[in-house]
Amino acid sequence: METAWGSCSEISGADRELFRRPVAVTHPSWSGLPMEMVILPGDAEVRDLQHFFPTLAVAVKGRGKRRYASGRSARFLYSAPSMFELYSPDHAIDQANWDGELGEVLSIQFPTAMVNRLLHAEGAGFRFATTHEMYDQRLTDLAVALWAEASSGSPRGRLYAEGISMAMLGLLIEEHGAHHPSNPPRRAGLSVAERKRILEYIDQHLAEALALEDLAATLQMSATHFSRSFKAAFGVTPHAFVVEQRIDAACKRLRAEPSAPLAEIAGAVGFSSQSHFTETFRRRIGTTPGNWRGS
Repeated sequence: METAWGSCSEISGADRELFRRPVAVTHPSWSGLPMEMVILPGDAEVRDLQHFFPTLAVAVKGRGKRRYASGRSARFLYSAPSMFELYSPDHAIDQANWDGELGEVLSIQFPTAMVNRLLHAEGAGFRFATTHEMYDQRLTDLAVALWAEASSGSPRGRLYAEGISMAMLGLLIEEHGAHHPSNPPRRAGLSVAERKRILEYIDQHLAEALALEDLAATLQMSATHFSRSFKAAFGVTPHAFVVEQRIDAACKRLRAEPSAPLAEIAGAVGFSSQSHFTETFRRRIGTTPGNWRGS
């Protein structure tokens, strides 16, 4: 059996037909890191298991025992919700056994080209050692948040999804032993000229689906360095800043154009839909756009 994620052979057990079967996949419009929700088998045995890309696997549902054997060595492991594991692309298992509850696992791949694009770097790719039974609620929450965006068509926009992806990469690099060729360190913060340039760019492109890499490219920075520098300069993340700018622009339009449809205003300031606009406006202002305009 071979998929875009890896390969295996000789699948047996009560759940053999369910092994690596997707429970849910990303929305057709998703262009971010490859990910899918797959079955965690309760009763299965697989031989010659291998991953093709660096992979983060987050247990979402189900508990049980696992046995991974390679050559004469074997590891006895346990699966539980919120636990995650990292698999390097050269990691191979001769025989894997699962014994427990049927569950679900969120799998996220880190292809070289996509990671290089996010980090504005070049190199052999993103690498980490295979590790088992790890817990980091921050990483788990980021993975689940990214899945929510990927499976629903990224309603909060590309910039938000890329921000989550960058945060995941940062955690993996800083605290979980991942490695990627990095650019030489640069000073934190932005100069007056850089602030002016990025503010003008955001204002001119507010109605568009702003991407983190596009903002970074405006100042000829990597996405990682730009995110740190922007927060040091403005006190908030690029996504949070753009959302505030969109809300401010929407408020001005609501006052200036009292008869304009809310869907028209939402699109004019960069929200993907009227419902997303209303949800964000209520969260930031405390009431709906319609009520605010009529007050």
